[in-house]
Amino acid sequence: MTYFSALNNLIVGEIPTFICNLTELEALDMSNNVLTSTIPKCLGSLQLKFLNLAENHLQDPEHLCSVSSEALAPPHLFSDKDVLGFSHLDSPASIQVHIRFGPSSINIVSCDGVRHIKLIRSGSGSNGGLSSLQHLALDEIAISMSSKSVSVIKSSSLPGLQTLSLESCNISGILDESILQLLSLAYMNLSRNELFYIPEFFQNFTSLRVLKLAYCSIRSFPSGIFLLPELEILDVSRNDYPQKLFHQPHYPEPWGQLLKWDDSINQLTGGISAAIVNLPSLTELHLSSNMLTGSIPSSLLNLLSLVVLVLANNRFNGSLPNFFNQLPKLTYLQLDNNCFSGIIPSSISTLSALLVAHLSSNSINGTMDLSPFMSLQILEFLDLSNNRGLTELVPSNSSYSYVGSVQFLALNLSSCNIDSFPPFPQVNLGTLDLSNNRVRGKVPSWSWRNFYLESLLLNHNNIDGFEAVNGSSLQNSQIAYFSALNNLIVGEIPTFICNLTELEALDMSNNGLTSTIPKNHLQGQVPPMNSTLELVSLDNNLMSGKIGPRAFHNCINLGLLDLGNNQFNDTFPSSLSSFPNLKVLVLRANHLHGAITLSGSGEAFSSLHILDISGNHLSGSLPQELFTSLKDMMVNESKGNGYLSSRIGYYTFSVVQTFKGTTVLIPEISNIMFIINLSSNMFYDRILDEIGMLEALILLNISNNNLSGTIPVSLGNVQQMEALDLSNNHLCGGVRWNSLILHFL
Repeated sequence: MTYFSALNNLIVGEIPTFICNLTELEALDMSNNVLTSTIPKCLGSLQLKFLNLAENHLQDPEHLCSVSSEALAPPHLFSDKDVLGFSHLDSPASIQVHIRFGPSSINIVSCDGVRHIKLIRSGSGSNGGLSSLQHLALDEIAISMSSKSVSVIKSSSLPGLQTLSLESCNISGILDESILQLLSLAYMNLSRNELFYIPEFFQNFTSLRVLKLAYCSIRSFPSGIFLLPELEILDVSRNDYPQKLFHQPHYPEPWGQLLKWDDSINQLTGGISAAIVNLPSLTELHLSSNMLTGSIPSSLLNLLSLVVLVLANNRFNGSLPNFFNQLPKLTYLQLDNNCFSGIIPSSISTLSALLVAHLSSNSINGTMDLSPFMSLQILEFLDLSNNRGLTELVPSNSSYSYVGSVQFLALNLSSCNIDSFPPFPQVNLGTLDLSNNRVRGKVPSWSWRNFYLESLLLNHNNIDGFEAVNGSSLQNSQIAYFSALNNLIVGEIPTFICNLTELEALDMSNNGLTSTIPKNHLQGQVPPMNSTLELVSLDNNLMSGKIGPRAFHNCINLGLLDLGNNQFNDTFPSSLSSFPNLKVLVLRANHLHGAITLSGSGEAFSSLHILDISGNHLSGSLPQELFTSLKDMMVNESKGNGYLSSRIGYYTFSVVQTFKGTTVLIPEISNIMFIINLSSNMFYDRILDEIGMLEALILLNISNNNLSGTIPVSLGNVQQMEALDLSNNHLCGGVRWNSLILHFL
């Protein structure tokens, strides 16, 4: 046996000693297991060329540190080559790692006062050991070297090294010329260190094929690197160095064999000059998020091998280029967030290999003519959003029709100026976004019968209803997310929407904070909802009657329910308190009455983050079981920096809150935001001591009730509190709780 792999399993304990008996073994991969203890010394007797023990809990043979190993590529790429790699090595102040390869060995030393890594070859044997080492990776080892002149590696023992990767090693300073001893290098990765300047002598690495210097705080970059004859991949992204894009003097043509150039997220200025023609082999050009200006030169048409063109987030202007027919291999086009104007050129229809086109946030104008894109049979993603000059869609009775095998994964036409639905019922769509337009009329029936459509976004339009739909035609509907907030829809919620078998999110709310935006006027009671629903928002309509247990009886996965600002006349819907995943419940500004009652056997609302039942006619004492059941609000610990969201990637939770007459929209709810708003009801009796158990509470509003007694001392435990409103009650006595709380308000 020459190759043994058991990666990505649940193997625990020591490395099995039988492996040492595999005398012909050349490659061993037991990465990503639960191996512990030490690396067996008997592995040193094997003639291993590939060793990968990454993502375990091993120690080195001398018990000096914990070691994991990571090779750069699978063993079939490294016949007759030694490979050594480490990753995620937690380095103390003084560390020594000793790894043995047959009769030879390598010592890696990093001690206080030592400003470089020493690679020392020891042992005997002229045909093996480190003299033939060609691939070395020390990524994410905390070497912590800092000096005006940094010797990254003393390389006299590594004459044949071809691959060097020192990513994220806390190296800080300017590299000195000792690295030039590694002139055989073909791959160099120094990303995520603070190198500041790339010396001119880097132009001497004539064998270099891959150079990665991303996230290195580079302030200048020698343009002569473009002349390296073998260089194929250059990544100097995310450095923020101010420099003109093509600032070098004239060089002989061509410059080199560069295939991929990533210079994105820097501070490059100027434009793309005709000199780009000197990179005829280029397949990927990434120049996004700079300060580049001017138009796209026609010399780009000479880059016949170009596959990826990313120029987003710059200041390019002029018309979109009309030479796309010269780029037959282009699959990914990203020109969004620039200043391009004019119409969409018809030549874009010749990009037969195009998969993704980002043209959003420009000044493209004229009639929304999608026909050039509809001839692209493999196009999956088209984004024309936020081009306010794009107006009416070409009418469906025009000389062409949208038919054939086109299947968009996503079509984004939001924030344009169109006033009708696209006329292509036979096109297979995954996501259709028409939000923030002037679309009027009724939602066409074909949108429900399109069996590929998963997300339909119609927010902020002038839609006033739905075309009739045959229920039997919806059996295979895949719609998971339907949003039509801020429209002119009147009447009851169509029952066919509630019966969509894959529906997970339904938003037909208004969410308007002013009186100038359009408003839905849904009426009637809530029909029974499908069990797949996770999000339901019907806020700010004219719905009435009872909420009732029938409407959401099957929605066991419900995470957000917003029925606020309607005209429901009912008691508190106690059945909702037993839903285990419910995180946001908003019933504000209705006509709910009576006492709060709960169900759930002590687990009521255990996952709740936001409870807003303000502006109703609820009465009685504040229920003790409510505050003792809010388990998630009791734990004052970090729950991550993310936001509440559903499994659906298109929707985030938002909520409206009112404090002291000021209404505020919270567009995203973080994982650590916990809110209780019981204001403007008729609760009486005292504020319970149990409220002090809710240590994670951020906002508490119990104003405008009939509460009496003293403010409980236990509120001093709620030290994450940022807003507390107890006004307009009948509270008395001194403020006796822990004064530390005032530091958090």
